[in-house]
Amino acid sequence: MCSQGTRYIGVRIAVFNQKGGVGKTTSTLNLAAALAHDEPPVILLDLNPQVHLSSIHGNPPRESSRSVFALYAHIRPLESLVKVWPDLGHLIPAHPELKRTLKSLASVLRRRVERR
Repeated sequence: MCSQGTRYIGVRIAVFNQKGGVGKTTSTLNLAAALAHDEPPVILLDLNPQVHLSSIHGNPPRESSRSVFALYAHIRPLESLVKVWPDLGHLIPAHPELKRTLKSLASVLRRRVERR
């Protein structure tokens, strides 16, 4: 809810591709810029361990506890990880430590598929 009591119905847009160098970060940033002047506000969630989007923000977190990794590690709630991105909206930054989490998630998913 915003301060005037208006409730937003959000739209989620995911930009993903396993191949590198196909413009995921650029596309994400351009989509966010195009949507930044509309309501509800834009929140970017960087799930890439290469942290390119977080680096463009200008201040990638040094500690993994200040990134989306902290959510997966059950250290902090998602709301506490949001950073303001002037003229764009908000960012929940990534951290290179995400690579370890993504490998663990892939392993769990692989085991579930093999059981079927």
